[in-house]
Amino acid sequence: MLSITGASKRFGGVHAVDAVSFEVPRGKIVALIGPNGAGKTTLFNLISGFLRCDSGSIVFESKAIEGLPPFRRASHGIARTFQHVQLLPQSSVLENVMVGLHLSGRAGVLSSVLRPRSQRDEERRIEEAAREALRRGGIEHLADETPDSLSYGMQRRIEVARAMAMNPKLLMMDEPAAGLNDGETEDLGRLIRGLRDTGITVLIVEHSMPLVMGISDHVVVLDYGRKIAEGTVDEVRANPKVIEAYLGVEEGQSDA
Repeated sequence: MLSITGASKRFGGVHAVDAVSFEVPRGKIVALIGPNGAGKTTLFNLISGFLRCDSGSIVFESKAIEGLPPFRRASHGIARTFQHVQLLPQSSVLENVMVGLHLSGRAGVLSSVLRPRSQRDEERRIEEAAREALRRGGIEHLADETPDSLSYGMQRRIEVARAMAMNPKLLMMDEPAAGLNDGETEDLGRLIRGLRDTGITVLIVEHSMPLVMGISDHVVVLDYGRKIAEGTVDEVRANPKVIEAYLGVEEGQSDA
């Protein structure tokens, strides 16, 4: 579904992403891991269009997308969540999910004022899509609550629901377990596996190894902007380069 070939991004003299290549198969969960500063979020921003590659290519469903802005990539079926929760705290959960869909709506300023039937029909479709996203996320009962009255774990689920309301083919999740306790992380893992089982492809950046090892079909490892390993969970867990760079090697212990 997604193919990254030789993607590079430099900030001054720092090569944040250095000729990284890997593929994301359709209908799978692929985890992108590595220590802090490895280039994971920079690569995420290259894929989602918030940054542009200095070199390399990004192909989604056989179409080159590296020159497209984020909203165009979203229209092709790519949605993402961010490291930090970005919700409207005083608006309802339903309204927060609807916000993302309004960005793709067709109504202009005049239609919003006059509210013709076409505009009312669009609002109805947006609300229905938002409610369906809440249902899929298991939080439809919170539709009328406000995010500031909910736990951080539930706020994370609202963000996922907002992305899901766009009916994406590829869902990109940037550290979704950040700030969650063990129980919330387990719930998140079940949610992500459930999304995959409905046919959604997931690309996730995550530091929580229990989550990564529990849900991933394939793992890609970065270190200092370069890909140092990829494979199944078991293959990556046993890779000496990963043990040394990501998990750490105790003094006097072999890295083999």
